[in-house]
Amino acid sequence: MRLLLADDHTLFRDALVQYIERTKPESIIITAKSFDEARNFIDSAPPLRPCFT
Repeated sequence: MRLLLADDHTLFRDALVQYIERTKPESIIITAKSFDEARNFIDSAPPLRPCFT
């Protein structure tokens, strides 16, 4: 699973990354601190399936 996780709250973002890494060790997690950073990654990376929560 490839996942782009964007959140401006460092504690929440880091905790969620740790949880996902423990439950799905094969996951590839890319993090972004802002919408702009996430958008820049999306524009330069292979296609991702969006999931907004």
